[in-house]
Amino acid sequence: MACSVSPSLAHYLIKQFGVALNILFIGDIVGRPGRHLVRDALPQLVDQHVVDLVVANAENAAAGFGLTPDVVAELFDIGIDVERPSGSDVELALELGLAGATSAAPPPAVPA
Repeated sequence: MACSVSPSLAHYLIKQFGVALNILFIGDIVGRPGRHLVRDALPQLVDQHVVDLVVANAENAAAGFGLTPDVVAELFDIGIDVERPSGSDVELALELGLAGATSAAPPPAVPA
């Protein structure tokens, strides 16, 4: 389900930038069925809830085995703006060269 930013964050964004964001956070996308479900449902959710930013935990999106370059590209193509790997997938993100990847903290993957 889509969710808006917290009232305190919304207040900050409105005060600082004159705007608030609606953010959709998708818990865990697992394998091809999960990717297909998101692909099919995401456009309607974004339109219905006027979503500005889509964030997903997709560390299991490649059949439950982490991320691959093709899966990352697919996720961005279907409308996910940021994918946040964690745990062992941080090393994979480093290997894939995802934007902002460092060994110090789990990086968000963002389209180049």
